[in-house]
Order: sequence, then structure tokens, then C-alpha cells
Amino acid sequence: KRCYKDAYSHEKAIEIINEEAGKSVDPDIIEVWDKDKAIRKFLEHKELNGTLYNKLFKRELFYEITFDSTLSYFEDDKVFWKILKNVNCVVRFHKEEYHLMIWPNSLTAKPINMKRVQALKVWEEIHEECSSEFKQYEKASSQTLACQYFGMLLLMYKDNYFDELADERENYGDLYCWSSECIRGCIGGCKD
Repeated sequence: KRCYKDAYSHEKAIEIINEEAGKSVDPDIIEVWDKDKAIRKFLEHKELNGTLYNKLFKRELFYEITFDSTLSYFEDDKVFWKILKNVNCVVRFHKEEYHLMIWPNSLTAKPINMKRVQALKVWEEIHEECSSEFKQYEKASSQTLACQYFGMLLLMYKDNYFDELADERENYGDLYCWSSECIRGCIGGCKD
């Protein structure tokens, strides 16, 4: 507590940032999104992604939230989705001050493998939840799920992963059929 005046409440601070946008607060540096806009931005996955390495959180937002130990990829997206459902707003700074180093032996740096393909289940779960509980986000989550599948399929094509996926056809039948038959034809024409 400051000796000369009380601190602003969180709500008051957000109100001041919004009111002063373009005046004493540069909207190109900072902006505030309400819960709805933050969820939409996350589902669009352009201005707000699910990685946790470049974000600051109030400690209480993690109450009863744990990482899924069965995931080795996209686990951040799943946790961030849980957090977003509990926020009032998100304050976004446009300048990132934290830089992630991708280590050569990390899953991100390696060619596509089953652990990364299984990570699509995270976005399937998010989409299912939006379809059943948050209808207003169903279309956005559907689009993001499609983009996640397509991005994964591009990686699979780039890394010649279709043959390995064929060995797992029994477990990943729909993904195999869609990827090997539909995407090979689409991407094959773009190879050059």
C-alpha cells in the first residue's frame, strides 16, 4: 500500500487504461480485452495464442488447474483455455519482452511424430466444449480446429510422415484417411 493514497482496484485500473487509450496510454503498446474478446482472440490464434512462456498471470487463476501429464505438446493451449474461462479481462502488451529459445532436442524442433499428432486432441476438446457449452464460440473454435489439422498435415507432408501414420491407421483412421487421400492431392499439386 502506498502511504499517500490507496492503490486502484483492478477494475479501476482497467477502466483508466481503456479511457486513456490514445491519450496518455498508447493503444499500440497496450490494450485491454474483456473475457469475450480474449476468448475470441485465442480461438482465432493470431493475436493471442496458447503458449504460456510470454504471459503473466495472477496466481489465483491457476487454482485447481493442472497440466495434463499425458500431453507433451499443446499442453499450454489446454491450460490457457482453462484460465481464459475464469478471467474478467486480458491486458495485452504489444511488445514481447520474453524470448523463447527452442532447443535442438525439443519436441518442437524435431520432425513430426505421434506425440505431436495426438496434440490435436486438445483442440478437439476445446471445440467440443465450445459446441456444447459456449455456442457463441463454436464457429471460431471450428475454424481453429481446421487450421490446426491443416497445419499438422502440412508438417506431416513435409516430414514424409504419412507412411508412419499408415502403421497407426487403426488408431487414427479418420486422420489417416483425411490426410493421406485428401491432403496428398491438395498439397501434391503445390509441391513445386
